[in-house]
Amino acid sequence: MDGFIVDSVPRQRLLLAVVAVGAFMANLDTCIVNVSLPTIAHEYDVSPSAVSLVVLSYLLCEVSFLLLFGKLGQIWGSARVFLLGLAVFTVGSLLCGLSPSLIALVGWRALQGVGGSMIFAVMLVFPGLYLPAGRRAAAMGVLTTAAALGVAAGPPLGGLLTSTLGWHWVFFVNLPIGAAALVSGIAWLPRRRPACADRRLDAPGAALSFLALLFLLLPLNMGREWGWFSVTTLATLGVGLSCALGFVLREWRARHPLLDLRLFTHRSFTLATAAFLVAMATTGGVLFLFPFYLQVQRGLTPFVCGAVLMVIAGGQLLGPWAGGLADRYGGRSVCSAGLMLSALAFALFCLLNDRSAIWFIVLALSLFGLSQGLNKAPNINLAMEDVPALRKPLAGSVISVARSLGLAVGVVAFETVFSEVIPHRVSVENVSVQTAHVDPGLMQRGFTVAFLLGVALSLLALYLTLRLRAPRGAATVAQRGGADGSTRAG
Repeated sequence: MDGFIVDSVPRQRLLLAVVAVGAFMANLDTCIVNVSLPTIAHEYDVSPSAVSLVVLSYLLCEVSFLLLFGKLGQIWGSARVFLLGLAVFTVGSLLCGLSPSLIALVGWRALQGVGGSMIFAVMLVFPGLYLPAGRRAAAMGVLTTAAALGVAAGPPLGGLLTSTLGWHWVFFVNLPIGAAALVSGIAWLPRRRPACADRRLDAPGAALSFLALLFLLLPLNMGREWGWFSVTTLATLGVGLSCALGFVLREWRARHPLLDLRLFTHRSFTLATAAFLVAMATTGGVLFLFPFYLQVQRGLTPFVCGAVLMVIAGGQLLGPWAGGLADRYGGRSVCSAGLMLSALAFALFCLLNDRSAIWFIVLALSLFGLSQGLNKAPNINLAMEDVPALRKPLAGSVISVARSLGLAVGVVAFETVFSEVIPHRVSVENVSVQTAHVDPGLMQRGFTVAFLLGVALSLLALYLTLRLRAPRGAATVAQRGGADGSTRAG
């Protein structure tokens, strides 16, 4: 592995800068669009469920191909996959900005998601492969900070661009960033890579996973429009379940599966990953639904809405602090505290109405951001603890899948609950809530019921976390402490 180290410190910095820009851009686009959704829905005169496809198409393609592109990174080289991802993402951004219809926008967002999947699948490989051991931890910190800055910058930048130049510019802003990163990457990313002994791809597994997610999420998202017990809804769900079963059977029997299902024999990995997915679902729901509350219910401009939502990202910067707390008090305790704080934040969301003070909204959102910061890093550590060293890279990829899948599930769940409460004609006639002139009281009830779902999901994630056993290592240390009379801080 050391034979691939880049010797020149300036080139190490340039390599890291290129990858950090890619991480920033891909995470920026995860959040920058959400603030524009009420404006896009009003311009195209479509329902919240229809405009949610702008987010879902991106997340669906991002999550479906992460494992496949991770394998392609081993075969083609991480640099080639990363650069191709930058190119696809940048072209997709241009086409999104030029979209003449919602259908076109949803399609090009899917293309963007493919590019984002390429970037996310390989970006963490570069520090471990090309940087010396003494610089890898700092490099990982740079990449995670760049990703957090993308999340933080997304809402205010999206609000500013939507308020001044129009929503199309939330996509055009990616063009200079992506082009600069692509040109720099061609010049500075190393092409040398370890030889890949196994060049076989589980393409059928990738196809089945994509189809399963598509045909399971789509009817849940469109059930109000199609009718929950209509032939279309039931048939689509049936296809999705069949593809999911086919994927599991394929991965169980394949000699070189896309996903090694033996990972899920590790109890702590399964429970912690499930808790992480559920917690990310609350994030996806908040990021999708709050722009509608702030702009439609409260009448705030997209820029003010983005500035308010930016406070959520503050919790993203708490990872190192939360990790230190987990080392001192135990990961399960810190995760549990974060999830209880999440439930409290959603309880405060349920108190919001069309007259709530901005300071109260900011306080509630800050608590939610803090809950995410406390939970995320310790949760990932809990998931990875009992996984054997050789399977840790795959476990990390599965956790990345859980992140994106959780965000997508959250969008679907919160939108569905909200749409079930507001007037039926909004979904059936596919009109925006502004065009339908929905009664503010009814709108408020929809938000409240959706936020109650957030309380339930937070408590579910808490339950899964509390079911985690203390790590074996901790038990051994405690036993030794009892035997030799010494003590150790937990």
